[in-house]
Amino acid sequence: MKQKIRIITVLFLICILLFVGIWIRKKLFLKKEPIVEKQPKQTYQEPVQWHGNYIWDETNQNNTWMCFRKKVNIDQDFDEIVAQIAVDSKYWLYINGQIVVREGALKRGETRNSIYYDELELSSYFQKGENTIAVLVWYWGDVSYSHNSSGQGAMLFQAKIGNSYLVSDESWKVAKNKAYLQDELRPNNRLIEYNVYYDATLSQEDWYQPNFDDTSWKNSKILGLAGDYPWGQMIQRNIPQFKNSEIKQYENLEKYQNNTTTQEEIVEMKIPYNAQFTPYLKIEAPAGQKITIKTDQYEDVCGDSVKCTYVTKQGIQEFESLAWMNGEKVYYQLPKDVKILDLGYRETGYNTEIAGDFICDNEFFNQLWKKAARTLYVNMRDSYMDCPNRERAQWWGDTSMSMLQAMYALDTKAHELYEKGVKTTIGWKDGDTLLTVVPITADYLHLPVQMLAGIRVDV
Repeated sequence: MKQKIRIITVLFLICILLFVGIWIRKKLFLKKEPIVEKQPKQTYQEPVQWHGNYIWDETNQNNTWMCFRKKVNIDQDFDEIVAQIAVDSKYWLYINGQIVVREGALKRGETRNSIYYDELELSSYFQKGENTIAVLVWYWGDVSYSHNSSGQGAMLFQAKIGNSYLVSDESWKVAKNKAYLQDELRPNNRLIEYNVYYDATLSQEDWYQPNFDDTSWKNSKILGLAGDYPWGQMIQRNIPQFKNSEIKQYENLEKYQNNTTTQEEIVEMKIPYNAQFTPYLKIEAPAGQKITIKTDQYEDVCGDSVKCTYVTKQGIQEFESLAWMNGEKVYYQLPKDVKILDLGYRETGYNTEIAGDFICDNEFFNQLWKKAARTLYVNMRDSYMDCPNRERAQWWGDTSMSMLQAMYALDTKAHELYEKGVKTTIGWKDGDTLLTVVPITADYLHLPVQMLAGIRVDV
């Protein structure tokens, strides 16, 4: 009897030790997800009654950053305010000076003649009385492997407040953001995104604040209605809004913080893993100095990826590039006489979590699993991608493999991205032929092996 009790006691202690060991390992070695910014709730109301107009200014130039402002007085009580927003190509939404959406909208389109719209519940951002809505739109234009440009920059906004609608029309103020200039260099032609070139000496940084004076801005020009050519059929966004962390410090910031450059210097900053992010800086510098930001993923045998150029103004200043890049190392090329006050990044990505787990007694395989999960995640955004630096394109062979991995590694929100991919592949079929890369305007590609891999997976 005593021998039996001893055995049971030993087994019980072993179970406790195993449980404690696993708990400690998770606490110490598994990376915590970054703190995520508050996001507006996505809603799904069918059918949508369209009242808003597509608006822009009188110009139409590729790689344009356009600002819109609208003041509205709400004199009635409201329980919800549901808005629909559609743009070609991406937008950032501010309400009463607060950022509400970072990089809204999805790359066009599910079919050759369609545009996605976001539907959001925004009541928590509005107040009774006067409100200010501001929208920054980045219009790309051009051809690529991942986006079907309409050929015309445009923004459509509508929100139901009580029994009335607030809509985009000619009463909205509009102005180009003059701080965003054209970079003489372009990323490789597979990418639709442009390099960011921002001149802080030309900026109006408070343009989205309620007290900004927009009397010198022009009134918007109405270009068309929902469903009109060239934007096409309105299709509701069918994946979550992207998630964004707060600004995070680089792992080696302490080495450079409060240093002043005595000559041109390239500062190498480190991120824990290959991530999608937007780079940030806070510096003190004379005006007119050029700072370039790239990552270790910038150069590629098929052509360069994206970069950012920032031209300084006088004194202490902060800047965050809104266009995401990826990598584990970030290179800030700094001119002479720049004091580094802070350097950081905002991690961003598809709104899913690494929910799967793998633990064994071999640390090599433990690390391999974590790196594989990170590789899977960094290749997700508007679609499953072949790579986040060179093409950002939905190749169907890559998508089929990623979907299988997501079933083990990620939560169920990842399924929505695969469903979106299936709909886009079907929406772009050419007769009886399924294209391997969609949406695409740069080339016509049909690779039977990749398509058969997808059929094998799907069945």
